[in-house]
Amino acid sequence: MIMTIEHVERPDKTVCRIRGLLKKGGRLVIITDNTNSVDFDFFKKHYWGGYHFPRHWNLFSRHSLKRLAAKTGFEVMNVKTIISPVNWVYSIHNALVDRGKPKWLVNSFTLKSSFSLAVFTAVDFIFQKLGRGALLKGVFRKPL
Repeated sequence: MIMTIEHVERPDKTVCRIRGLLKKGGRLVIITDNTNSVDFDFFKKHYWGGYHFPRHWNLFSRHSLKRLAAKTGFEVMNVKTIISPVNWVYSIHNALVDRGKPKWLVNSFTLKSSFSLAVFTAVDFIFQKLGRGALLKGVFRKPL
């Protein structure tokens, strides 16, 4: 489930359904935005790119993702952060638009801007090494 779980109304019911489809020992991989990331801490009051309202119904931290796994009968193999520049770029873009900044500057922070994506890939690489990367990757196993 890559960038999917945040879009469903009831993540617990969805994960339970997936668990029912898996063989014993089968694995579920979930990748989603991280609410314990540095970009979330910095932009959470207004502009965080991971909000995507009304498309993102649920947001997760490492703790809440592990809780979801336990609640739905999965064993947690690991939950770690991974690199993504997207929310950094979206967050800055949102702040610039809201503040009425010039279009050339706003357009410097889009998914078409190789420079800003490269810069924030490097930034998030550092935070990922500290366990605070922009995305979470959870690997869960259906018990044997």
